[in-house]
Amino acid sequence: MSFLVKSKNDNTFLGLYRFSWILLLIIGSGGILALSAVIGINLDLNLIKPLLPNLGYLLMVFLGVSFVTFIVGLFQVVFTSFFGEEIILFVTWSSPFVLIGLSGYLYFQQRDTNILIIGGMGVLFLLIFYYMRNEIRLSAKLTELSAEMVRDNLSMEIPQIRSFLLRLIITILLIPGVILIFGSLFLFNPILGVLVALIFLFFYMFVLTGIQTYADALNVAYSNQWYSGKPSQSKASSQVAPLKAGIIKFAFLLTIFRYISMLSNNKDNRSGFIFRGITEILEFLGTYTLVLMVIKKTTSLSDAYVESTKSVFKMFKATSSGSLGFAIIDFTRWVLSAAILLGAGWYFASIMYSDQFLIWLVASIITIFGLIPLNSMFKPVVNTFRLILYRSYTGDASSKFNKEIKGLLKTVKKKKSNTR
Repeated sequence: MSFLVKSKNDNTFLGLYRFSWILLLIIGSGGILALSAVIGINLDLNLIKPLLPNLGYLLMVFLGVSFVTFIVGLFQVVFTSFFGEEIILFVTWSSPFVLIGLSGYLYFQQRDTNILIIGGMGVLFLLIFYYMRNEIRLSAKLTELSAEMVRDNLSMEIPQIRSFLLRLIITILLIPGVILIFGSLFLFNPILGVLVALIFLFFYMFVLTGIQTYADALNVAYSNQWYSGKPSQSKASSQVAPLKAGIIKFAFLLTIFRYISMLSNNKDNRSGFIFRGITEILEFLGTYTLVLMVIKKTTSLSDAYVESTKSVFKMFKATSSGSLGFAIIDFTRWVLSAAILLGAGWYFASIMYSDQFLIWLVASIITIFGLIPLNSMFKPVVNTFRLILYRSYTGDASSKFNKEIKGLLKTVKKKKSNTR
């Protein structure tokens, strides 16, 4: 694990990241040149011919949907700043009773005792939530406060918008190269094609994760300044710039976790489930790694990750409550947004095409194009929450906290100290 410590290896990781960029540029430019040559010799493009007559209109729809979802994303941040606490608490406390009621209803309908397991799970969740009631309430309030902070400081969205656009452009430019280059390799030798594609996929994920992690670090630095005083994007940028090597190392570690988890998703066996579980636990333990790097101004990933692991165990109930709260908010956001986007996509596609397959294909693509910006727009809230939760537990409460939050924080800290 010596490569994780601040050392000469910092330059090695920055070099590896630059190499990944160069690799993507070569494949992207090579694919575009090859596609130009293919079109130049009038290759029969039967697969995309049905889309060509409305390609301009379709592109305008995609761009329009992306723009609208940025606005919707901002609206969701504002909505969470007013009603985030209420949504989290309502879903948290109602879900056990829904399970218990559903279990009872199904039991009387089918007289199957196995159904009572659902009710037992509801009772178990109710007991767990009651045990964590103060942490759940505090996390709900801090989630709402985080959204309020982002609402009042919309410049926090700028790094995330840049990150999203850069990742989107890279992905679009790589599509021709991926199809033509790796498709040709696969036809020549399937095993070689798959192997090279998997290697390339890792570097692709590494580049995109690096872009996203750097944007997250800028959010954390800005939130850190807000916690103690007046924030500034220029100060946040100057604070994060010297930490670039550490951020890239953390992005590399996250890429490993997510790469293994993604490959494990293709295995419907016990080993795949175990690998996914391990990587998700390891990523959960690194919840505060980026926060610690920014606060302590260090590029040592090993120190930050170990300290994050200790903090997760010390603040387990609060960290778990925070994850639960954001899971509820995310689920609510994604379900409503996906339904709206899918309906709008189907409407516009049905105007352009009569073939049901094309209609649902276009509608699905529009939905995906719309959901990705929504996730980016909500990222500052997540990053702010982690910073606020960590600093409030390990230090003094911010002057930005109201009396209710300060009282809850004092109760949670006192309860924790009494259990040691």
